[in-house]
Order: sequence, then C-alpha cells, then structure tokens
Amino acid sequence: MKLGGVPRGDLRLLAPGLLALALAITLATVLAVALLRQSQHGQQAQRVHTQELDDLRQQLAQTRRHADWLARHAAEFRALQVQNLLEHEHRLHWLEQLDALQLAQPALQLRYSIAARRIVSTAPGEGEAALMASAMTLNYLARDEEDFSRVHARLQALPGRLLPRQCRLARQAASGFTVSCRYDWLTIAPLPPSGATP
Repeated sequence: MKLGGVPRGDLRLLAPGLLALALAITLATVLAVALLRQSQHGQQAQRVHTQELDDLRQQLAQTRRHADWLARHAAEFRALQVQNLLEHEHRLHWLEQLDALQLAQPALQLRYSIAARRIVSTAPGEGEAALMASAMTLNYLARDEEDFSRVHARLQALPGRLLPRQCRLARQAASGFTVSCRYDWLTIAPLPPSGATP
C-alpha cells in the first residue's frame, strides 16, 4: 500500500528523518519565540535606561544652573554674612550693647524700645526668604554732635543692618541737645511657617 504515492516501507525509513525534522522545526520555533521575547525585553530595558539617562542629564543641567547661580551670587552672600544679616536677629546682643552704653555713659540718659520683628518684603521667585525689620526708638541727651556721632557709630557696629528712619535733635539751654531717633534693624531670614510670629 502506498500513502501519498510513497510506499509504506519507504515511510518507515523516512519516519526517523521526518520526526527529526518536526523536532527541529519545533525547537527553531521555540528558539525564535524566546529570542523575540528577549529582544522585546531588551528594547524595554533600553527604553527604561534611556529615560533614566535623560532624567540624570536634566538633573545635571539643573545642578549646573544652580552652581552657576551660586557662583554669580557668592560675593553678595558673603557680604550679607559679614554684616550678620542672615538667619536670626541679634536682639539680645543689641539690648546688651545698649545697656552697656547706658552704664558706661549715664549722662546720656538712654531710653530705647525695640518692637517685634515684622516682614518687610519677601524674596522674588520661590519666596522662601524675607527681609525682616525690628523697629527701634532711641532717645538720649547728647552734650554735642560728637556724642551723637559716637552713639550712632556704636549702633552701626552691631550685627544686622541698622537703617536710620528719622532723627531729631533739639537744642537744650546749657546741657547740649536731646536726640530722638527711629531705626529699623534689618535681617534676612527664612519665612516663618503660616501663622507663626516672625
């Protein structure tokens, strides 16, 4: 008997070859599917790595911009540090120095008051820092203009930035003159949390 024109005896001889061929085709198909999946996984991994690389490049660019900004403003920052304008106000130091001045020169009859710190303005951009001011009134008796200049110079030497707002000098008959001044002590500090006192 013949099957498809091939004698049965010949089919038995061809069976091992056909079986090997079928096995080879099956293995080739499995291998092709595995390679396709690996290729797809590799492409996905490459997309992920490419995205990570792009993210790192963006972070590097941002860090470089920040470093450039810091380099451009470093001198200004150091100047503010030297003037003790940054972070906190030096209220206790101011009070101690004013009290020491009164003890050293009781004839001045020094009287002063320093108000609570207030926000004058916030920094442009991110708004994380603010210019703060503590208003101070200062009254005393000066024998002459040199007393006035010495007191003013001593105040200017204290930490923070002392900004004179107004000074009035009124001549007294024989005892010199009275001095009445208003100042703002300026500092730069981070903005306080909402609802907190500066």
